[in-house]
Order: sequence, then C-alpha cells, then structure tokens
Amino acid sequence: LTLTTTNSAVLFGSTVDNLTASAENLTVAAGSGNVTFTGAVGGGANGALGSVTLTGTGTAWFKSTLSAASISSNTGGTTELDGNVVSSGTQTYGAVLIGNSISLTTNGSDVTASGAISGVTGSENLVLNGGAGTMTLSGINSLGTATLSSSGQVSMTGTYNLGQLVTSGLTGAIVIAGNTTITTTGNAIDLTGSTGINSATSGGQSLSITTGTANISLPAVGQATPLASLTLNGGNVSLQAVDTDGNQTVTGPVTLNGSLNSTSGNVTLNGAVTLASNATIAAGGTTGILIGGSIDGGKSLTLNAASGGVTLKSDVG
Repeated sequence: LTLTTTNSAVLFGSTVDNLTASAENLTVAAGSGNVTFTGAVGGGANGALGSVTLTGTGTAWFKSTLSAASISSNTGGTTELDGNVVSSGTQTYGAVLIGNSISLTTNGSDVTASGAISGVTGSENLVLNGGAGTMTLSGINSLGTATLSSSGQVSMTGTYNLGQLVTSGLTGAIVIAGNTTITTTGNAIDLTGSTGINSATSGGQSLSITTGTANISLPAVGQATPLASLTLNGGNVSLQAVDTDGNQTVTGPVTLNGSLNSTSGNVTLNGAVTLASNATIAAGGTTGILIGGSIDGGKSLTLNAASGGVTLKSDVG
C-alpha cells in the first residue's frame, strides 16, 4: 500500500495491521506534511508488517509500538517514537525524538540515525539493541539513560550529552566517524568491552569525554587508524595504548596499561599517573610532555619529546 499527499498531513486514527498472515508493505509519501500513527503498527494477530517506508521531510509520530520487517522513516526529517520498535531487518531514521522510555531492536540488522536522538522531556530512557548489525549514531542528547548493545561495528559522530551512557554491551569495533563529544552528569563511561576505538580516517576525527568525578575506561585507541586528538576529563581514567596525530589531554588520575603516542601533538596528563605496565609516552608537538601529578607503579616509563620538553611537576617513584 502506498499513500501519497502533496505536503499534507496523514493521520492513522487506530492500529495498522496485516489483513492476512502475509506481511504487507506500507509506504507513505507526505512531502513536508506530518504523519501520525495513533495506534500500534504491526502488533496484530497477523504479525509484523513488511517494510514500513516514510519518505517525507516533516515529522512522523509513532504514538505506540512499531513492528516491521524493515523501517525507513523520514530520513530527511524527524521521527518521534513513543513505543518499542522491533524489526527483523534494518532501521533507518533522520533525527529522532524519544517520547517515552523505549527500546529499539533490530535482531542483528543495521540501525542508522543520521540526525541526533533526543528525549522530549529529558527524562526518557532508551535501549538500542543492534545485535551483530552496524550501529550508526549522530548524537544522543537530553535522555536519562541510553543503553547501547551491539556486537557489530558502532560508528559515532556528534554530541552525546545525557545523564548516563551505558556501553558495557558494545563488544565490536568503535569508529569515530566525525568529531565526537560525550558528556554525562557524573556517570562513568566504560568502553573496554569494545575491540578498540579508531578514527574513520587517519588523524581526521577527535574524541572528547567528560564525566565529572566518574571514571573513564577505554580500550586501545587509534591502533589501526589514529584519532586527531583525545581529551578526557573525569575521575579515575584507565587507558590502554593510545595513538593520535594531535594532542592527548587527560584531567584526573590516570592508569596506563599501554603506551601513549602523539605524532605531532602534545601529551598532557594533569593528574597522578599509575603504571600498570611498562609504557612509553611520545609527543611530537612543540610543548612536548607534561605530567602534573606523581608517577608510581613499579614499572618502567620512557618519555620521548621529539620537539618540545618534558615537564614533571611532582614526585617520581
């Protein structure tokens, strides 16, 4: 079924279901007009719909649950989701508004949001279950908690400003596809379940994480493709090997489980440093290496500032 309007609104006043056990496709082309689904979509006795495709640039509002083989909703506009969404195939959105605490599940297929995901009031929670599919995100803001679960690749860009970002379910690779800033209101960030964090292009994208007094734990960073820069501001910071083209800046006590290398930038560790393994810190920038706190741990540390100096502001050993 295909419904088309010339920039006029479309309203489904009740549920939308398959007439028979055969999964039917639904396409709505409303231009700049809004599309509203008042009742559940694909929740009837005959099961999930086939493909659900909305091609407009207005707002698509799903006030209840949505179940379909695949979903493509207003990739050039906005989609508001107020109920759980389940698909056996891909889910593709533009900007997304979350009106209630809900989950999006793809059962192993890709989920893409080319615009930011935002809460309507700021208190909503979101669970994203991507399975083995690729998860492509362009920012998450104004949510209480966002929980990400995927064994596939996760691509991140944009701003993530929310109460809590739960990432323990991310076990695949994380790709920083554009400059990315993550800020939580005093809740920890732990990405160590991932196989590593890399830039989409060598030295092209930066990552910044701020958690207040909460901890930050990262896997190896930039080992396949270096980031442009890495900035961390939190409580206790735990790092594996890190490779960037530009600056590395850490505010807070840091535990090193690997070496830090900045090809053309500076390395600034503003807090105390604990060596969990032998490590080398190398910096190619004009300022070089600055360590603001004590250095402990009983392991060896090699400091190599190619163009700048080495500044140690506290005790060593």
